[in-house]
Amino acid sequence: MTSPSTEPSTLESIRERLAREWTHLKAMVRTKFSKLTDDDVAAVNGRYDELSSRLSKTYGYPQDRSEEEISRFVSEGGNSALYASTPGEAQAGDHRGMGAEVGRDDKPDPNRR
Repeated sequence: MTSPSTEPSTLESIRERLAREWTHLKAMVRTKFSKLTDDDVAAVNGRYDELSSRLSKTYGYPQDRSEEEISRFVSEGGNSALYASTPGEAQAGDHRGMGAEVGRDDKPDPNRR
C-alpha cells in the first residue's frame, strides 16, 4: 500500500503548492528545518526536489522521510513549523507548554507569600 504522501496525485499537489506558496513558506522552512542555512533555502526557491535533497543531505533522512516531512509541512501550510519532529529539535526550539502545569488554575494563592 502506498502512503498518501507518495501517491502521484498527492505528491504533485504538494509540489505545486510548495512552488505556489513559496514566498509564504520559506521563512517557516527555516523554523521547521533549522539546520538548513539561508543559502539552502534560497537555493530551494520553491522546488520540491531541491528541498527533499537538502533535507536528506543535512538531516541524514532517507528519501521517503524527506518526502513525508515536506508533505506534512506543506499540507499544514507551514504550521508544522511550530512543532518539532524529533526530540533533539524539541529540545532546541520547541517551547510549547513551558511553565504550564497540569491542574494549574492561574489564581494566586492567598496563603502564599
